[in-house]
Amino acid sequence: MTKAYPVSSGGRNIACGLEFEAGVSDRVYRQGELSAIAGSLYFYGYKGDQVQPFIGLKLVVRDRDAAGTSLTPNAPAQISIFGKDGKSLASGYYGGGDGETPGSKLASFAFDQNFQSVMASISEDDRLEVAFNRKQGGTDVRIPIDLSVSEDGQPGHKGETAVRFLQCLRDLTRELQAKLK
Repeated sequence: MTKAYPVSSGGRNIACGLEFEAGVSDRVYRQGELSAIAGSLYFYGYKGDQVQPFIGLKLVVRDRDAAGTSLTPNAPAQISIFGKDGKSLASGYYGGGDGETPGSKLASFAFDQNFQSVMASISEDDRLEVAFNRKQGGTDVRIPIDLSVSEDGQPGHKGETAVRFLQCLRDLTRELQAKLK
């Protein structure tokens, strides 16, 4: 499931959001056991009233128990996103911590050239690749997110989520440019 939308505060668009959900067979830490992830990627144009673009990421990890009857929240140690050419936003990491949702982690990244790689993956390939690890400095579990699976859970909506996210970014960056003039 994926969904893109504008985020507003006080009647003004301040960010563009992209939500996703997926299942993953964790072969790195859990011998192939299933985990569910849910997350959101945000491009913020403002920090308070100041024009200061940055990227926000939230990732929630829930592990399925051995019986397959329940999901247990299990916050990752680190999270990131990879772009089309394999570049990660991690080089621009400047803060994060545990989220308010059980099993969640938050991270903020600088708006830099690596975000262009993420945008290329979204716009050209209709996909996003998120990553988490369970130990600080440990091996990443990487999960491809198919953006053609829209919020109704049905595949085959090629470009729909990506187009909504890109249109939001276009509108927000135009507003930011006008404010900077």
